[in-house]
Amino acid sequence: MVRKRSLALLALSSALLAGAGPGEPPTVTLAGRIDGGSGRHPVVVALWREQDFLSTPAAVTRIPAGPDQRFTFEVDRGRWALGAFEDVNENGRLDLGRLGPREPSGMWRPFRAWRYPRFEDVAAHVQRDTADAHIRLR
Repeated sequence: MVRKRSLALLALSSALLAGAGPGEPPTVTLAGRIDGGSGRHPVVVALWREQDFLSTPAAVTRIPAGPDQRFTFEVDRGRWALGAFEDVNENGRLDLGRLGPREPSGMWRPFRAWRYPRFEDVAAHVQRDTADAHIRLR
């Protein structure tokens, strides 16, 4: 009896520490649309965790060319960054020049500086389903 109660308390504590309340699903939906693209080329959307920011995305989705470009990810509650680019030459990667991206690109949380963004510049806390994680390409 004591062991069952201890295990139940441990499970509840773990859920609360992870950000999920009792009865809440462990993951949430992070979704949005791409604005500012031409619609003539696919768009690549990358989802980033802090420890792998700008090196290895947690997930990537490729949205086909078209007028309505939307994305959806299932994520754990926590801090996330989203970035996207219009793959104009369709080589599957963001082409960079000396002054920055050569293809239209953007982050969920706008970033405008003459340096690469840091995670804290562009990340947001995601604690519940989010349907308005829109990214404007420039």
